[in-house]
Amino acid sequence: MDKSAQTVFWDIIDCGIREYGQPGPCHGVISSQGASKSGFHVPEPWNGNIDSARILFVSINPGYSPGELYPRTGNPFWLKGCDFDTSKVESFFERRFDLTSPYVEYREGGHAFSIRMEDSSMKKVRGFWTYVFKMADVLIPGADPLKDFVITELVHCKSKDVSFLTEACYDKCMERHFSRIFELSKNMEYAIFIGGSVREHVCRHYGFSAPEKQKWYITTKLNGRETKIAFVDHNNAFPDRNGNRAYGITPVPEIVERIPLAP
Repeated sequence: MDKSAQTVFWDIIDCGIREYGQPGPCHGVISSQGASKSGFHVPEPWNGNIDSARILFVSINPGYSPGELYPRTGNPFWLKGCDFDTSKVESFFERRFDLTSPYVEYREGGHAFSIRMEDSSMKKVRGFWTYVFKMADVLIPGADPLKDFVITELVHCKSKDVSFLTEACYDKCMERHFSRIFELSKNMEYAIFIGGSVREHVCRHYGFSAPEKQKWYITTKLNGRETKIAFVDHNNAFPDRNGNRAYGITPVPEIVERIPLAP
C-alpha cells in the first residue's frame, strides 16, 4: 500500500490500542472482547487492496473470534522486537483472502470460509464473507479479492455482537476514519453499504435522503468522483415474511439516477 494508505491503516490500529481501558464512547466495544491489552484483537482497517479496489463494501463492525491467529500485541508471531512487524500485519489485511494465505481458507467457487486459529486449527465462520464475494462477482465476474474489492466497516474495533456499539462510538469512529478511507479509494467505481444501521449512519453522514434498498444510485459525495452506490440488507437479515434471507445486489442498470439529498 502507498504511504497515505499506510498512515490511515496504522492510525486505525493505534486508535484502538490507545483507547483500550479508557472511559469513553469506545469502551464498550473494546471491552466486549473480554481480553487483556496483550490479548486485544486490533481494529480492522480494511481487508483487501485499498489502492487498486474497484468495489468498497462497508459493513457495521468486524466480528470477534477468540483464539483466531489475528494481530495482537501479546503474540510474538506478529512482532519484530517489541513492536508490530509492520509488513506482516499489513500483508495480513491486504492479502486476507489470498488462496496461498496461511490465515484463511475457502472452497473456490463456493466461498465457504474458515479462519486459522492460534493453535493451527481451522474454524468455520459465518456467511458474511461469502455474501460479499457473491456480490463482487455480480459486479466484476471472477472478481479477484487481492485487487478488485475491499471490505471495511463503520466501526473498526471487533466485538462479540453489535449490541456493544453506541451512537457515540459510531460518531467517534466515523469522524476519525470514515472519510479518509474513501479518499484513499482512488479506483473505486462502486460502494456497497451493508445493513440497516450502516444505511442509517451513512445517510446521516452524507445527507442522503431515504434511498431504496437494492437500488443503484450515483454520487460524488464519497470522494469527489462519480461512484455508483447501493444499500443492501445484511446477509443475516430476513427481509420477507417467508423467511428468505437478503439476496444482495442486482447488476447495475444502464441508467443510474443521482441519489436524492435531504432538503
